[in-house]
Amino acid sequence: MNTIESAAGGVLVHNRLTLEPLRTDGLDALDSEGLEGISQITLVEIEVAWENEFQEVIVRKAADIFGCAAAEGRPYDPIPKSGCLVQAVFLVQFGESAERQVVQLRPPGTLKIGTNPNAGLVELWLLTRGFALAQ
Repeated sequence: MNTIESAAGGVLVHNRLTLEPLRTDGLDALDSEGLEGISQITLVEIEVAWENEFQEVIVRKAADIFGCAAAEGRPYDPIPKSGCLVQAVFLVQFGESAERQVVQLRPPGTLKIGTNPNAGLVELWLLTRGFALAQ
């Protein structure tokens, strides 16, 4: 079982992290409906790697990756169907707070959370949307 400490000192316990909900559920994986205390979740960075002879890695960054894809005129899928999802960075807005907090996931066991004391809400989102795999 992994134990990850947030910058605020809170401890999150879970078995394993995954980024597959971004691939399978897309924007729905960031839905904050039903997650009391979280008003918005935005994907701002995704890293994908392929284990081929060229060792290709792409990093896509935007103020809102899914929003950027939808605004292109003809929508494209910002999460590649192949390759290993290496890392994702999210901005999470808690309640009516004006400041959004950075949450970084790097499977299978790295979770970095800013200094916000709402680490428990992040853990609830990760469990609810399938990013943290329960026993």
